Amino acid sequence: MTAPGRTEVLQGRVVTGPPVAAPSRGALTLRLLLTLALLAAWAHASTVARERPLADLVDALGAGRVSAVVLGRPESGFGEGYGTYRVEWSGPGGNGYATYRYEVRPSGRVTDEGQQVLDAVAASPSRVKVELRPGYTHAVGFQWYYPGVVGLLALGLLIAGPQPRLATKWAWFWVISAVPLLWFAFLLLEPAPVWRRSPVERPRRRLTGGWAFLLSLFLDPVSVSGAG
Repeated sequence: MTAPGRTEVLQGRVVTGPPVAAPSRGALTLRLLLTLALLAAWAHASTVARERPLADLVDALGAGRVSAVVLGRPESGFGEGYGTYRVEWSGPGGNGYATYRYEVRPSGRVTDEGQQVLDAVAASPSRVKVELRPGYTHAVGFQWYYPGVVGLLALGLLIAGPQPRLATKWAWFWVISAVPLLWFAFLLLEPAPVWRRSPVERPRRRLTGGWAFLLSLFLDPVSVSGAG
C-alpha cells in the first residue's frame, strides 16, 4: 500500500495513496437523508412561484399556458402618482409572479401595465380565471427556500467531512456554486460511492480548486440558460 501523497505502480496499475474506505453506516445514513431531503426540496421549489418578468406572463397567456391570474389593482379613488402592484399566475407553464407599474401623471395620462395583462387574458386561447385584488402590492414577506436550506446542511458536510476522492473541497465548492444540482453527485459519490461495500482506489488525479473555478465560469451561464 502506498503512503499518502505517493504514487506507485502495483500490478501494472497506477495507485495514488491508500484506498478510500466504504462509507460507514452513520455516514451512509446522513448522505442518503440529505439526498432525499434535497430531492424533496427541489420538488417543492418547482411548485412555488418564482419572480419573472411581466413579459413572461404575457407570452405564457398568448401560448395558452396560464390557467389562473391574481392581479393587484389600484384602489378606488387613486389620484395623481404611481403605485407598484403584484401579479401572480399559475398553469401548465409553471407558477410565477411579477410586479407592474400604475401611474397617473399631472396631465391625467395613465400608464397601466396591468391592462396589458388583462388584454392578454382576453386574447388567450385558453380559459383563464382572473382574481382582481385592490391594493395588492409587491410586498410578499419572508419565504423559505428549502433547496438553499438543505444546501447549507450539505455545505457543512463538505466543510467538516473527510477529504473527497474525485475533487478537492474547493473544487466541489466552485462547481456546485455554478450548478447546484451537482450536490446530488457529491452526496452520492464522495468520498466513496454510497453503494460501495469495499474500499475504492483513489484516482491518479483529482480536480483542483483552480481548474474548478475556471470550469465554473463556463458552467454558470450554461446552467442559467438551461434553467430559463
